[in-house]
Amino acid sequence: MSMSRILVTIVAVSLFSLLPTTQAFAQVGPGSSQSTHSAEIEPYNPQIAGLIPWTLTAVSTAAMVLPFISDSDLTSAFLFGELSLLVTPSAGHLYTHDWRRAALGMGIRTGGLVLFAKSAFPLDDDNPELPLLFGGLAIFTGGVLYSLIDAPASARRQNKKSRQQLMLAPMIHRDPNGRFQVGAQLGLRF
Repeated sequence: MSMSRILVTIVAVSLFSLLPTTQAFAQVGPGSSQSTHSAEIEPYNPQIAGLIPWTLTAVSTAAMVLPFISDSDLTSAFLFGELSLLVTPSAGHLYTHDWRRAALGMGIRTGGLVLFAKSAFPLDDDNPELPLLFGGLAIFTGGVLYSLIDAPASARRQNKKSRQQLMLAPMIHRDPNGRFQVGAQLGLRF
């Protein structure tokens, strides 16, 4: 099997795994165990928030590994895999609009990659500094694991935030004299 077919298969399986589950979008109907007014559809599914970064990180890693297992020169695939590993582990945070944690994960990984590259390819001497090399790799790996593990928790945090909000809504009601009154209604949801 050619390398391009392997990569296409990995991407196809990854995209298929991102399809939403029926459980995530199931609505409560008549005769179910939950009442319709108590059931809420959560804006962010923790399972999907966890699945997205794992899948995209697997694709990025596969693209980075392909040059080492194939006979052809796939330098662009390696570069794509390496650079996309800066972003793809944060895909779960991006899905939940948790921008600060996404930026934190990308920053940690970028710092680890810079430290790794600086020690792996020194400008002044020919010997790489092994403590910095492994330190950069450890920081990069820690940033990847942080983003992958925290993505489902990010979905739960964002869902909790969406339930706690102050709302202002237009309102029409009938006063004691039978006339309609237009106004605004203030509500707190927690």
